[in-house]
Amino acid sequence: VSRKLDLVYGGGSAGLMGLIAHEVHRGGGHVLGIIPKTLMCKEVGLLNVEGYYNYLLTFIDKAVDDGFIGPSQRHIIVSAPTATELVQKLEEYVPVHDGVVAKARWEVEQVELNASLQSEIAR
Repeated sequence: VSRKLDLVYGGGSAGLMGLIAHEVHRGGGHVLGIIPKTLMCKEVGLLNVEGYYNYLLTFIDKAVDDGFIGPSQRHIIVSAPTATELVQKLEEYVPVHDGVVAKARWEVEQVELNASLQSEIAR
């Protein structure tokens, strides 16, 4: 922040990256969060032969529990132990949406502050 650098990052407001984004913004830097919407709605097939990816799936589930990943983002990962079962699950896949991506609290506060200033100027 003291170096006056701008930030382009993955767009989340939780965890370390959310904290960094908040501090860069608070310090006057420009913050650009990029959340690819196509990835949020597109399923990802994971062929989990003999449980090879079980630890990865457990890690992702923990990230959901800790609030780093939303449940609908976890839902895009479709896994199965066989190719036949995976293809069937992918064909039956229905996206789940948590609603819109929430704006970071500090961004909402900034919008509210700007609206307040505009109404003061209008008076």
